[in-house]
Amino acid sequence: MARKPDLSRVSFYVSCLVLAFGYGVGVGAYQLFPYALLKFGLDSVRSVFEEAPTLSGVRPEEFLQPARHDGRGVTVLEPDRMAPGLTMVSGFFDDGNEVRLIAEDGTPVRRWPVRFSEIFPDPTHLAGTGRIPSTDWNTDIHGALAHPDGSIVFNFEYLGMVKLDRCGAVQWTVPRMTHHSISPSSGGGYWVPGRIFTETLEGYPPAGQPYMDDQILEIAPDGTVLTEVSVSELFRRNELFSLLVTGSWETFPRDGGETAHLNDIEELPDSLADRFPTFSPSDLILSFRHRNLLMVVDSRTWEVQWHRTGPWIRQHDPDFTPRGTISVFNNNSDDTFLGTLLGGSNILELDPVSGIVTTSYAPRSGQEMHTSLRGKHQILPNGNLLVTQFEAGRLFEVDGNGEVVWEYVNRYDDDEVAELTGAIRYPLDYFRVDDWSCEG
Repeated sequence: MARKPDLSRVSFYVSCLVLAFGYGVGVGAYQLFPYALLKFGLDSVRSVFEEAPTLSGVRPEEFLQPARHDGRGVTVLEPDRMAPGLTMVSGFFDDGNEVRLIAEDGTPVRRWPVRFSEIFPDPTHLAGTGRIPSTDWNTDIHGALAHPDGSIVFNFEYLGMVKLDRCGAVQWTVPRMTHHSISPSSGGGYWVPGRIFTETLEGYPPAGQPYMDDQILEIAPDGTVLTEVSVSELFRRNELFSLLVTGSWETFPRDGGETAHLNDIEELPDSLADRFPTFSPSDLILSFRHRNLLMVVDSRTWEVQWHRTGPWIRQHDPDFTPRGTISVFNNNSDDTFLGTLLGGSNILELDPVSGIVTTSYAPRSGQEMHTSLRGKHQILPNGNLLVTQFEAGRLFEVDGNGEVVWEYVNRYDDDEVAELTGAIRYPLDYFRVDDWSCEG
């Protein structure tokens, strides 16, 4: 005779399944335990698969983007219309990170291939940060300058600052989490953004732990850290905490993230100070990407002299110009790859006295120019503009009419380019180097 099912047991199992299903829905919807563990596991598995080509040294996936422009190397060259000089370029070339000094036709005059593992073989300054790169293809160069003697300084992004001589020998390192930019200071050294992880953040109760706090660092010519100012403390001291929580408290990270994202520091030089009646020599302009915010501060008292939010969106690289204006690379990010919603990136110019903002460069129809991340620009001595289009692996120079007079594409293969993080054009008489070779 057939055995009757135990309805109470069946009911118990069904109830358990319903509860398990319901809790599973709750875990996903409300991030209940063990959501974090499951997410970490899935993200780890996904990361391993995505980074497998990079970790195995087969293909540098983190540096590659779909090609948007034709050609390889210098694709446009009009010497009579471009600003003469040598261009220092940083990015991924051939099989690694490299700084290059190139001639107008793209020929390398000098190369500085760099490997993080060789320059920082024991990166104890990164202990506990989760930032130690697995391979030399898991970091890049972001921020670089050249000196007249042919030496260079640069950042491994969030990993440290380095000075190399003309032939690539390490002169010194700054074992700090430097990032994004390097600019000259009036004392002969450099201004560079830094970052620390801190367990305490006085006056910021919503902040998660550990909190990533950006730093304003002044570095001496010999690599010594002279000045270190907390960005969070700068906002607190100037009673500008409201700028960090614009919109709502939901924009303030509670999971140990960052709020402002300092991505550039530039000093107002004596030579341009008379063009800016409301500022003083050695004032600093700061760019905070996450807040669409530009700010000018006194580098002696650390009092905020001026600040403005937008109309730029996720901007980079503000510069004081000879016209008494501030130019800025407006990423104009809209969460699309080509900037199709807002029209792409452009260069804006702001008069800090009148508040008037104008567009000094926007790509013409058919001349796409967009990078949602990074990006730099330089106003050249003849008035032309040199632009670094990071995600497109492209540099280009436009004249006063917006016409491209020089273009360089960092082609990787038929379908992809390798990203370029920055470029600076130096006049031919800038360098005191007669022979760039390093033989013997």
